Amino acid sequence: MSVEFLYPLGFLAATAVIIPVLLHLWRKEKRKVLQVGSTKLFGNIKKHRINRLRIKNWPLLLLRCLLILALSCLLAAPHIASDRPGSNETGWILLGTAYHENLAESQRILMDSLLNNGYGLRAFEPGFRKISMQDADTVSQSANPFALIHQLNDILPAGFPVVVFSSPQISQLTGDVPATTLALTWHAFAQRDTSRVQWAAQAWNTASDSIAVIVGSSSTDDTHFEQLVVQADGSEQGVQVRVEQGQTLVKLDGQSEWVAVNDHKFQIRFASDTPLPDLGYLRALLAAFQQATDFPMEMATYQPGESCDILFDLTEAGLPDTALAAATIFRYASGVPEDQQNNYVIPANTQADRAMASVYKLIVAEDKDTPVWQDAFGRPLLTVSRQQGYTLFRCYTRFNPQWTDLIWSEAFINSMIPLFVNTKEPLLVSSFHTYSQDKRAFVGTVSLPHRAKTAQDIGQVPNQANTIPYLAWIALLIFAAERIVTYHYKIKTE
Repeated sequence: MSVEFLYPLGFLAATAVIIPVLLHLWRKEKRKVLQVGSTKLFGNIKKHRINRLRIKNWPLLLLRCLLILALSCLLAAPHIASDRPGSNETGWILLGTAYHENLAESQRILMDSLLNNGYGLRAFEPGFRKISMQDADTVSQSANPFALIHQLNDILPAGFPVVVFSSPQISQLTGDVPATTLALTWHAFAQRDTSRVQWAAQAWNTASDSIAVIVGSSSTDDTHFEQLVVQADGSEQGVQVRVEQGQTLVKLDGQSEWVAVNDHKFQIRFASDTPLPDLGYLRALLAAFQQATDFPMEMATYQPGESCDILFDLTEAGLPDTALAAATIFRYASGVPEDQQNNYVIPANTQADRAMASVYKLIVAEDKDTPVWQDAFGRPLLTVSRQQGYTLFRCYTRFNPQWTDLIWSEAFINSMIPLFVNTKEPLLVSSFHTYSQDKRAFVGTVSLPHRAKTAQDIGQVPNQANTIPYLAWIALLIFAAERIVTYHYKIKTE
């Protein structure tokens, strides 16, 4: 670690420290007049020269000088820089936690070759401290490896060679995929933990007065979910059940946190101008889901002002938002449809080979909201946004075979179900929520996009290393102390 200054010229302000020194030296004091009857009494008194250039209040002078020095440090914008590559380091090797157990022999040979070529060995954790293979594994588990890649971009020069060995788990990779300015290669550990972990992810009271539990099962290779109906007290199925303050809770044996059993009947409402085939297909899908899962839901036609969990607004003009009391609204967008050829429905931010279904008609419109589905040309087919008090999905096609094959697509069913399972996070419409127990990890080499380093990157200071807030508090405390000392000194001299 080293302290660096973004604006070193700010230290020129420290020369102002001479001002309080001069003020204290040349301070004029009020002279007291003493009236006497005769000056003969002072005739034989030995004269002494009074030196007026002296400091009477050293603590006050010291506080004022410290305040000016603290302000000059603030102007210089200091920050603590993480370890930079040494002059003898031609590159970095970054090791993630548990590297002793998970490095394969081929990866150790590669690492030894890099060390012989002058690479430095460091920990893949905040700060990137130097480590040794002979030391015990003390590398901490990173909460988000993507954040570490961003930090590397800030502290290392463009094109600097970096080789990472770690186990990048999907549950830890949050935020946008970072584009790196470095010559970075990311190897996943070849030796991996093959054990599985299970947990209760969701639970609800079924219509038949039982408890249904969505059980997640995860390993480094895959994660899947299954429905389990609790029999009796659940002990023979490895399920624990308890009631706390009227709320039923469940968890699997070995699971730390309890999961609340949802006893709310999910209210689904439909609105349309005329009887549409779209509505029939949608009702059939939801009815099949309810029959397969025994999920507590109630479907009915929407009545103005009625509250519900999700509203499918299939009207052409769209119901006025002020009349709605739904937590989630799935709405058809209005507009003139355009015929399509060789076009497809594709989940946003995925490759074209992930097409869900063909699309024959769509409404082309500008939409700045977050895309969920797109067509082959990147135009939005379904967007999502947070509105005031509800979540809005806007669909630019229709659940009609003349518009799209979505209703026959398994991907369509998988996209709709999380709307009910993830009632608290309806934005996750393409998959289940990524749980902390999810052990899936990348294999082989992790590829990151590359970009050139800009002037903005060069002048950027990592937030974690910013010391300006601390200096600001120190300056504020010094100023408060200076005011207190000044006040007491003024009272004493008056």
